[in-house]
Amino acid sequence: MGIGDLPNPREAHKLIRSVVGRFHEEQCMAPTRDCEGPIIAAHTLSCEATLRPMSREGHVYTVHNNPYAEINEITSIRRTGIKDATTFNGFCQKHDREIFSPIEKRPFVCAHEQVFLHGFRAVAKESFLKRRQAETIPTPESISKIHNLDEDNQFQMSEDGNIYRGYSFEGANDIDHLKRELDKIYIHKEWRRLYSTIIPFKKCPPVACNFVFSPDFDYAG
Repeated sequence: MGIGDLPNPREAHKLIRSVVGRFHEEQCMAPTRDCEGPIIAAHTLSCEATLRPMSREGHVYTVHNNPYAEINEITSIRRTGIKDATTFNGFCQKHDREIFSPIEKRPFVCAHEQVFLHGFRAVAKESFLKRRQAETIPTPESISKIHNLDEDNQFQMSEDGNIYRGYSFEGANDIDHLKRELDKIYIHKEWRRLYSTIIPFKKCPPVACNFVFSPDFDYAG
């Protein structure tokens, strides 16, 4: 089923343009506000230290998700240039250069600051995306227009949509709280406050990722 098969494809395209535009907005996620230069496509994985060693002809394979595609094309693996892989519009030119130079310009030696910065990058990206994800969840009214729903179905859609929106905003708030805590650590340079586990490999792994997993409950419930 494609967009053209929906009862009101014009409203569907309008919604998609709005969502895509929101995710392409720019915002510097640095702990301080002394920004300089434009917002850039900041890497969440170091281009030189992580992506280039595992690349072939300057390209790596990355996962792409498109919830509006045909059902068998929602998730795809694409060959992507390392300059464009794992990027988001989340730091200004100055802060991307200054904050992450210890992991971009120096060999990784498991220093506390380096480990912290890898985690900080992941949380910054998740905070950037999670808030936009929550704010772009389609409203019951927009879904009703796309599917030409009757009044009874509109009511059910409204209930389900409000529950999902509530969970999404709760998740965004949780990540924002974590981001604020890491901001404090960065400002005071208390790198050792972040507990980490490092597992060494004998050679460069063929896969790399940088993300945040934030469970609602721990093993104790």
